[in-house]
Amino acid sequence: MSLSPADFERARTWHLEIAATLLADPKHRDEGNERRFLGHGGFTVNKGSGAWFAHSAGRGGYSTTGLVAHLTQCAVEEAIVWVTAWLAAHPGTGTCTDGHAGDDDAEPASAETARRILGDAVDITGTPAEQYLKSRRKSAA
Repeated sequence: MSLSPADFERARTWHLEIAATLLADPKHRDEGNERRFLGHGGFTVNKGSGAWFAHSAGRGGYSTTGLVAHLTQCAVEEAIVWVTAWLAAHPGTGTCTDGHAGDDDAEPASAETARRILGDAVDITGTPAEQYLKSRRKSAA
């Protein structure tokens, strides 16, 4: 069982609301684009992208199932069931919309991020980086 790409993106928009629901004490402080949930080991959620990070655990990402599994200490399979039920009970999107609410292109934020990263990429042909990567590939085989 897994989430479809569309459900994955829609669930990501609910990260602030999900965190507030699952945390026993959802007191928070907004620090720029980050919402820091107080008393939870430096747990933050980016208000635009939905990216979450638990500083004390060294874990984070964009995955809602990862977020739920971390906050509830459950298995990923249980988190998928939880997220699926959340989406069924909450139509539409949450507040982490990356500023694209109402945009007509309907592209997920992760696609935009991927395009930006690929646009910033440089060719490493003939550089020490290419030699390093080739040597690592041989030693990993």
